[in-house]
Amino acid sequence: MTETIDEFFTDENRLNHAIFTYPKPYIALMKGVVMGGGMGISQGARKTGGVRVVAASTKLAMPETCIGLFPDVGVSWFLAHTPGAIGRYLAATGAMIDAADALYAGLADSCMEDDSLAGLVDALKKRTFATGPDVVRFVEAEGRADAGKASDLEQNRVFIDKHFASGNGAACLKSLESATSGPEGEWAAHTAAELRERSPLLIDVSLELIDRAKSSSMAETLRRDLGLTRATFDHGDVMEGILARIVDKDNQPAWKVTRVEAVTRMFDSPSVDRARPSAGCARRLVRFATGREGAQEDERAPAPHRIRCKSER
Repeated sequence: MTETIDEFFTDENRLNHAIFTYPKPYIALMKGVVMGGGMGISQGARKTGGVRVVAASTKLAMPETCIGLFPDVGVSWFLAHTPGAIGRYLAATGAMIDAADALYAGLADSCMEDDSLAGLVDALKKRTFATGPDVVRFVEAEGRADAGKASDLEQNRVFIDKHFASGNGAACLKSLESATSGPEGEWAAHTAAELRERSPLLIDVSLELIDRAKSSSMAETLRRDLGLTRATFDHGDVMEGILARIVDKDNQPAWKVTRVEAVTRMFDSPSVDRARPSAGCARRLVRFATGREGAQEDERAPAPHRIRCKSER
């Protein structure tokens, strides 16, 4: 990873931690396509006592496994706190969800029509509020708790929980391919085909991250994300994925591991040199291994620094 890329991701992780621990209500208005970094700067709003508003046309996703990356910038923490196995499903497949799905999964709090968002911003500029919570109550009153349609995630929840509740990518894929009839078979076939297009290595990384984030703080999650981002750029599939999906657009990435069943070991996230400008943001050796449950961080891992932002509440 070049120094410029490293600085970008370090700053992005620090920003997301600052949002997550911000002492005033933070309001996120999510309109159009919200992916990757957009999710990172939006999801922390609820933790501050704020609100996340989606528009009727909003599409959200963390499609990183498509390009050989993983749900980074702390989003694995939010995915880990979605109902059932939804977080593992979204992390592995990179599936795009709509406003109804976001509300159902707890990734949004309120919904508005697209045209109403501009009016909301104008109203916020013109009105005077005594407190932050007053602003939040005003925004919530302008929206609604449903998107006016059923959630696909809710309709497919039984399938998602059945096939993604546990295990690595190979286990999930084997479970999907065992379903061959009826609506479940159709959904499973489509989902299995999606997984076959993703980076096998990063599917396993993503699933492991969601499992770990369930018992991690946001600071711990962001430290882990930053270290793994460095390892992925240096040793993983992300450069190949970007080249194939975004630059050449041939959609034929040559993944380091070609099939999810062939993943036997992931990679180490190297320690950060204390002399580097970004050293205060992350310092941990993370060792992942497939083929056994409960992969633990290497005992030789140096004690991590906290992200140099306000303490988590």
